[in-house]
Amino acid sequence: MIHKLATLCAIVFVLPAAAVSAAPATVPVEKYAKAIIGKWEIRNTIYEFKKNGTYGMGAVSESNVQETGRWRISDKTLTLIDTEGQSVNVGIAFSSKDRWEWESKPGRTWDAKRLK
Repeated sequence: MIHKLATLCAIVFVLPAAAVSAAPATVPVEKYAKAIIGKWEIRNTIYEFKKNGTYGMGAVSESNVQETGRWRISDKTLTLIDTEGQSVNVGIAFSSKDRWEWESKPGRTWDAKRLK
């Protein structure tokens, strides 16, 4: 039973991470939290990740922040927790210090690029 559960967990948690990491990850996993600090454009949305563990996001076409919350990274998973306590987990894989992939579910990825 435990072996079957471990295999299921490997399929559910490891395979999506493997799909995200198809691009070479040049930033070690333990440095993801430090590397993600700053402003990023992801699918016409601007995200700003701050050192204090908070984030803000808004549409590229808007000048105001539309959502705020907390963020954390565990392994290659970014968790966003909004002010109402709703959380979203996305896979991340850095290809450089200024680019990474955001995977909302297997096979659905977007490019994240750092804004200067």
